[in-house]
Amino acid sequence: MTKRIIIGVLAGLALLGCESETGVRLVVRTDIPVPADLDAVTVTVFAGADATAPFDRQNTFDNLTAADFPLTVGVTPGAVYKTWVLFRVQGILGNDVVVERWVLTEFTSGEIKEVVVELQNACLANLCTDAPGQECVDGACAAAPRPTDWLSACGDTVLDADEDCDDGNTTAGDGCSPTCEIEAAVCGNNVVETGEQCDDGNTDNGDGCSSTCRTEGPECGDLRVDAPGEECDDGNTNSGDGCENDCQFTCDTDTDCADTDQCTADVCATVALGQNCTNDIDEGAACDDGNDCTDGEECDAAGDCLGGTNTCECDPTGADTCEADNGDDDPCNGTLICDDATSACIVDDTTILAVDDPCDNGVFCDGVDTCQGDPIACTSPGDPCDTCQTCDETGDACTTNTGSCFIAATCYADGADDPTNACRECSSATSQTDWSPVASGAACDDGDACTTGETCDGAAVCTGGTSVCTCDPLADTCEADHGDGDPCNGTLVCTTTTPNVCEVDPATVGAVDDPCDDGLDCNGGDTCQTGTSGLECTHDAVSPCLSCETCTDTSPTGHTCARNSGFCIIAGTCYARGTIHTANPCHVCDDVAPADPTNWSNVSDGTPCDDALYCNGVDTCATGACGHANAPCDPASCFGTCDEGTDTCATAACYIATACYAPGDDNPANPCEECVPATSRAAFSAKPDLSPCDDALFCNGVDTCTTGVCGHAGDPCAPTSCFGACLEASDACTTSACYIGAACYAPGDDNPTNSCQECVPGTSTTAWTNKANGVVCAGDADACTLDTCSAGTCAHTAGCTDSVVELDDHTVRFCVTDAACATAVGAACTEVNVPGEWTTTPWDTTSNAMTACTGYYAFTSPALTPGSHCYKFLGNRTTTNVWFPDPGAGADCGVGPTYCDPSGLNTNCRYTAL
Repeated sequence: MTKRIIIGVLAGLALLGCESETGVRLVVRTDIPVPADLDAVTVTVFAGADATAPFDRQNTFDNLTAADFPLTVGVTPGAVYKTWVLFRVQGILGNDVVVERWVLTEFTSGEIKEVVVELQNACLANLCTDAPGQECVDGACAAAPRPTDWLSACGDTVLDADEDCDDGNTTAGDGCSPTCEIEAAVCGNNVVETGEQCDDGNTDNGDGCSSTCRTEGPECGDLRVDAPGEECDDGNTNSGDGCENDCQFTCDTDTDCADTDQCTADVCATVALGQNCTNDIDEGAACDDGNDCTDGEECDAAGDCLGGTNTCECDPTGADTCEADNGDDDPCNGTLICDDATSACIVDDTTILAVDDPCDNGVFCDGVDTCQGDPIACTSPGDPCDTCQTCDETGDACTTNTGSCFIAATCYADGADDPTNACRECSSATSQTDWSPVASGAACDDGDACTTGETCDGAAVCTGGTSVCTCDPLADTCEADHGDGDPCNGTLVCTTTTPNVCEVDPATVGAVDDPCDDGLDCNGGDTCQTGTSGLECTHDAVSPCLSCETCTDTSPTGHTCARNSGFCIIAGTCYARGTIHTANPCHVCDDVAPADPTNWSNVSDGTPCDDALYCNGVDTCATGACGHANAPCDPASCFGTCDEGTDTCATAACYIATACYAPGDDNPANPCEECVPATSRAAFSAKPDLSPCDDALFCNGVDTCTTGVCGHAGDPCAPTSCFGACLEASDACTTSACYIGAACYAPGDDNPTNSCQECVPGTSTTAWTNKANGVVCAGDADACTLDTCSAGTCAHTAGCTDSVVELDDHTVRFCVTDAACATAVGAACTEVNVPGEWTTTPWDTTSNAMTACTGYYAFTSPALTPGSHCYKFLGNRTTTNVWFPDPGAGADCGVGPTYCDPSGLNTNCRYTAL
């Protein structure tokens, strides 16, 4: 329901030309329950430049609901008042005023001013009647506003500070005197005055109102439950609060509270002073979503019927027979279609109708069908025919019964007169759908006050009669004295012959459809039409203004059109506030200042729109135009080209959360998800089960993926007899042992199968650790090899051992390149070339030529001949001389710092430190 708007123009007052856009708009709001505690609002408008005769007009809004608020009343200034306007706003329940407010404001030239007033729940039934000239605000009485030049006037219904009462008249004896003073109550005068509970016009007892004007028997609203007759009494006569205005409970059983919502628990609950309905959401209650293919639906916390198990399967690749096989043929709850993703029959949301939408169940005689209820269904109101008709299902029509007429959607019995023309009647034998003329001579009234004895002429016209109005033909005041002002039925004139009587001038009588003028523009075009008393000037109620304008008649003739609040008028067409331009989704009707109600306004920047293209990106409004940004296939390096036909991007990559990922790239936030373009290019896909992952925890075991989630299994510290407890902080077990191949090893234990590996728990408790390179390892039984570790493997380097010499601080092994190592001590040797600089002997005075290249001093034996020398190695003065064979002339012993010749000049021998 649209908000109610009444433009209360103060009638008969011309608008000032320069002030055509000047006015006041009153907006009425309320927090009072409607219609339970408030069912009507009356607004009285007082306005005037001089307070002696303030103009007033009253607008009443009745049959209100909460959706009708806010109410709006507008006024414009006129000729006899120019300065102020005063509003009196009264909230009504039943026939009683329960709340009242006053609003005072002034006109501002060139502006339409808006003022707001609220009828407050806190002021219900507090009318401040004990304090004249006051109103209730926030529950307390305060001085009601008045203009500075306001003059109190007794009888204007306004209770001012100098008045004890004001009942809207100056009649004595009704409880309020002609000077607005309270009169002593007079019981029996049929007026309920102050101090009286009732007054039935007599002073009899036993008739419900006693001789002292006190209510006899139960009195509803006195906070006392009187029996018999009253179920409750809450101290008021309001409806809908648990105790009605007849002091009966608002409800007696839960059935009285039933609504159309299947997700509410409808309960007649006990309240403070009565019984009232509650309709709270019944979360979890069984319900029906209207889909015949679902079972077990329940009401959720929001009151919606959801869930349920789908019991209808279908083939999305074949013919869609969901509606044919499983539908209920009800057009309101939607059509069943086959869901491609689940192969189940679901309701197509776009086919669901709304409450009050028209539908058709295929039956004519049950009335015009509409969608109603929850779940929604096509509902029939009943027999569409009137009381004088019989429904014909075969012909889809209502046939009028014999002896009756059905004219202008109303039933009439034979002989019934036309309410608008006494010379026409229902004659079913002549016509059952139109009026028939009555017989000639039947009495009638032509509406002319100056004629009597008129009769029908048989053609549905009232004629004849005798004139009874005498007149003076010279003055001829017939029309002024006796005319009805209607231009269609002719003008009364005074006859010039005696007796001088008033008669209708035939020349002035109009014909049906002749134009006429009733003096008002806003009620539409006027033509002469047949009425109850002949031809009458009748308006067609077609306003000369647009549908969103309020028409105001101006004097002497003419009218003005004022745009109503909440509408725009653009290019001569009315649009409601918020209407989107059909040709531009970024233009909207906005009549709120500073917007221009005569042109389209821009919607807020960023409002979504749609240019029907995919490849140019997300569409939003900017300065009134539908633009786009963030093309879906950017960056091109990730997505490639955009296909407008399929609304997709040609890519083998994934674009997720503004980042590009190649196929196989992990989700940075989940090691069990990766980019798989064939599955999805906009989201990560789950890796195959058992793919390795890491949940950043040590003690829960080995991590692997399961359905896209990183899980774990096993205990890294099992068996605990070897490893002890698991330490998450250090990713270790509380142990100094190794558990390898189901066996426990102490620190330093060798790998039984590899002497170059050992147990080092500080490095690993579950695997062997390589020993340092160069560590001696198990020999290969070959005296001519050097056995040492290298990268965890025992290596055997070739070399011949001649002998070992113990020196002062270390041991020296001498080798030659003879792989067989066959040369023995004392065997013949070949003299080698010895550098001349090595001929010194630091330990004795014997000067012998140095013939060895060991890096130490060696002496030749005089017993040996040149060419077969052997060398005596002298360790120090106390060591035994040890003889070595000459390595043979020309033997290549290598060069470098590891050989016996530090200078690198001799290449015949070397030594190795043990």
